[in-house]
Amino acid sequence: MAMLAEEFVDNDDILWIEKKYKAEENVGRVTLNTQFQYASCLIRSRYKDDIQKGIPLLMDLCDGNYDTRDFLFFLAIGHYKLGDLTKASKFVQRLLTIEPNNLQAYELKQLIDSKSHSDTVVGLAVTGGLVALGGALLGLAFAKKSS
Repeated sequence: MAMLAEEFVDNDDILWIEKKYKAEENVGRVTLNTQFQYASCLIRSRYKDDIQKGIPLLMDLCDGNYDTRDFLFFLAIGHYKLGDLTKASKFVQRLLTIEPNNLQAYELKQLIDSKSHSDTVVGLAVTGGLVALGGALLGLAFAKKSS
């Protein structure tokens, strides 16, 4: 699962599907398949700007009552890659509600939970370090004042 969350699509593939998407958009009828292919390629891009373009395309599919596992899965991956673990967790949980035995979703949930835990531990360590530094500086200030 970690591989899929870290998988990147070749820029040529993104350009190819983007051309197809825009051609359909120009005639006023983008198929669900094309929109999903384009969005999922954007989500698997190396670039955050592309990922941010892919998320609304997937949201549009979900809002159109096409709340399928694939759309939710890639929404979770997109938010994971952007570092928005709260939203990533929300989408993977929604997917697990629909398909409680989905192994990929379960593995993605574990990956998200693990990263959330790591980020929390790092945050606590930084906060603890800052508090200790503040205490040391305060101690030095009092020591200098009393000398």
